[in-house]
This record gives sequence, C-alpha cells and structure tokens, in this order.
Amino acid sequence: MAQEFKYEARNKKGERVSGTLKAETEDDAARQLQNRDCYIVSIKKLSSGLDFSKYMPDLRRTTISDIAVFSRQLSVLVSAGFPLIEALELVSEQIDNKKMIEITRELVSMIERGESFYDALGEYPDVFPDLFREMIKIGETSGKLESILLKLSQKYEDEMELRSKIKSALTYPILVVVVAVLVFIFLLTNVVPVFANMFSGLGAELPLITQIVLQVSDFVADNWWIITLVFLSLFLILSGYFKTPRGKYVKDYIVLKIPMVGGLFRKIGINRFASTLALLGQSGVSLYDSLRVIEDLIGNTVLASAIIDARAQLREGVNISLPLKESGEFPEFFINMLVMGEETGAIDDMLLKAADVYEYEVNDTIESLVSLVEPLMIIMIAIVVGVILLAILMPMFTMFEIIV
Repeated sequence: MAQEFKYEARNKKGERVSGTLKAETEDDAARQLQNRDCYIVSIKKLSSGLDFSKYMPDLRRTTISDIAVFSRQLSVLVSAGFPLIEALELVSEQIDNKKMIEITRELVSMIERGESFYDALGEYPDVFPDLFREMIKIGETSGKLESILLKLSQKYEDEMELRSKIKSALTYPILVVVVAVLVFIFLLTNVVPVFANMFSGLGAELPLITQIVLQVSDFVADNWWIITLVFLSLFLILSGYFKTPRGKYVKDYIVLKIPMVGGLFRKIGINRFASTLALLGQSGVSLYDSLRVIEDLIGNTVLASAIIDARAQLREGVNISLPLKESGEFPEFFINMLVMGEETGAIDDMLLKAADVYEYEVNDTIESLVSLVEPLMIIMIAIVVGVILLAILMPMFTMFEIIV
C-alpha cells in the first residue's frame, strides 16, 4: 500500500525543493527523487492518523550553547590547519545535539557541491543567527575565517555565561513563590477546614482575621476548578498575545519599568548592543549593516525599535548617537561614550569600553537582586503562613477563656 512521504532535496541547479510524494517504502521514495536528479536532504513518512507531534515541544531544537560549542570546536580545528570540510566532519562526530549533527553533515554536502559556507548556513536561519552568518561571510571573503570563528565562539560563550547567571538568579525566587503558593493552598484546603469545624461549636464571635481566612478557605475549596480555569485561560491568552509584535513590545516596555529588574534588562540589552556593534565594526561591517544585524539580538523590542529608528536616520547622514539619545531608552553615560567615539573616530574602542562597563554593572545588579530577593521571599512566606496561623490561634485563645 502506497504511503505518503515528505521530502527535502536539491535539484541539479542546487536549489532547495520540498514537497510530498507517494511510495511503498522510504527506499522507493528515495529512488523516485534520484530519478528526478535530486540530491536527498531528508525524507520523512507522514502519519496517517492524528499527529500530535506538532503540539509537543521540539526536544531536538538547538540552543545558544550548541552554537557556542560548534563555533569553538570549528575554530580550533580550522586554526590547527584542517580544511573546512574535514573540520566540519570532525565537528559532527563530537557534538551531542542530534539536530546539530544532521545540519553539520548537510553543510558538508552543500560545501562539497560548491556552495560557500555562508550560503550553506543561509539554509538554516532558525539555527544560525544573522550575526553568525554575516561574520562567516566576512571570514570567507577576507581569508580570516579562523580568527572570525574564534571571535564568534568567544561571543556566544559570553552570551551563554550571561544567560546562565540570569537563570540562576531567577530560579530561587520562582521556586520560593511556587512553594509559597503550594503551602498557602494546602493550609487553606486541608488545615483551615479542620479548625473551622472546631470553631463552629464555640458559640463565641470569631476574630475578623479568622472570619476572612475561613471565607477565603471556603471560596477556594468550592471554586478551585474555576480559579484554575481562570488562571490557565489568562496564561494562554497572555502567552498568545505576548507572541504578537504588539504584545512583545508591551511586555518589554513593562519589564523595563519594573524597579531594578527593568534596569538589569536595559543594561543587558545595551551590553549586547555595544559588544556586537564593536565586533562587527572591527570585522569590517559598515555601521548601517551592523545595525540591521543587531536588531534581532538585543532581546528587547523597545530598545530594538530605537535602533531601527537610528538606522533609518543614519542613512540620511545623522550620527547614531543623536537618534538613540532622542529615544530616551539609552542612558546618558552610553550616549556620551558614543559621542566621544564619533568625534575621535574610535567608535569601536568606545563601544568595547562601554560593553565592559555594562558587563560589570549587569553582574553587580544580578548580585544585588539575589541578595535583595532572598530575604523578601522569606518574609513573604512568613507573612502568608503567619496570617493563617494567627487566624487559627486567636480563636483557640478565646476557646481557652470560655473553658476557664
């Protein structure tokens, strides 16, 4: 019985083609493509039933860690004198990510057919960022692929380290909040009702705090499924909205306005902007083209919007410092560094110095947040548990007075 297969291949002109075809087996499908003079990239059997895989997370996705490892290993091999194709083949044997292994092997096949490394990378825009591809293009055209790969590996390793610090800083408060919520729900649904039955026979008026806690407990116990549905619906609605261009902008705008947290993410964005712009400038990329590459790397659409406006004015001959200052999103210190670089003709050096300053400030802010958040989380849990315990203990004192 014929089955349907999805394929990706390249025709005689080297153009990427894709589609579906029917065949008895995967081998039959491969032969059909070979008869069409196509080079096979991938063939996958389409499921005849319901396919839930598209709703599942992609466990084979690539991360910035994979790009950093790929860059580091490739730079080491190329600097050791291995030809690019042989270096890529060796890298494919060393990396752990299965998707990255497949991609690396396909890169080898495309380069063997005469494509440039840059063009081959262009087939995977979701894996290799614009910065990576543009830097590789510079390395190929200038004959300095070795040094470019080294710079890329350092860049992505720095980014990986920064993300690790942010993740570590956020893990503790998130964990504490989750524990606090679970403790609160447990006390309201399991502990408070037991004492509520005890208090109902006292005959004395319960303290206001006890009455409030009991009412909240009854509400949670009777309407837990409604509460769960409401929170789940809000989560799904907001998640969908924040994926839209307008939603991303609103979310990033709100984040930048949060005390301390907003300052941290602003500094992170400026650090990425300064370090990447300096890297591209030192590699020979024009300021205008560099801004195009950086727009997607900032990680905040509010700052990216200011960069897009600056790029448009740069084309009209305006210095980049002016529109960035007018946006109000970049600190005066950073603007002054840019102005100094423009006046002295050493903008790349000034950007590197600014990047170093903001890297230090990012690390300092993360440490300050961690030291501040830890006691705040402990106080929050203490207040939640304390209020419930107080609501339970106060009627007990009343009970003792009645008995005595």
